[in-house]
Amino acid sequence: MQIFNIAEYLMNQIRNLIAIGASAGGIKAIIKVIEGFPQNIDAAILIVLHLSRKSNADNIIEIFQRHTALQCEVAMDKVEIERGKIYLAQPEHHLLVHGSIMHLNNGPEENRYRPSIDVLFRSVAVHFGNRAIGIILTGMLEDGTSGMHAIKSCGGLCLVQNPSEAEYAGMPRSVLTRIEVDYMAD
Repeated sequence: MQIFNIAEYLMNQIRNLIAIGASAGGIKAIIKVIEGFPQNIDAAILIVLHLSRKSNADNIIEIFQRHTALQCEVAMDKVEIERGKIYLAQPEHHLLVHGSIMHLNNGPEENRYRPSIDVLFRSVAVHFGNRAIGIILTGMLEDGTSGMHAIKSCGGLCLVQNPSEAEYAGMPRSVLTRIEVDYMAD
């Protein structure tokens, strides 16, 4: 019979999850954000970036890895999330969390996208509540708005790029017109 060590278990649990959503102009904006993360961050970072169906997520991960000491990976189905890592959703797959496990599916497009920012943000809100941080960066239309509302409703923090500083202001502006955000970054 194994003795279950609660302290050890708690030390290995993800306490915070940062979910980032971006679309057009997103690679440059995401790089600016991840460059500022400390190497010992007590959080995992999950990113949905609207990509072409033909995009290669590994190439984007290589770009991100050049700008951070945090380990960058393409999100994989049924893999446990680890703090201090950055995960990027694969093209044509929604990224969700259930507890500390990532799940991928290719359900219907939402807001014309798969992966959809809203899909990730809603699952993060449900499973991380007040330990969730949502960040919306540059992009057109309004993917991420309803997901950000879910994060806010569950007690999480909402951050948005200043629309005047975003390459494409649509997504940040949509969030700002519907949700009282906690922070607006340049």
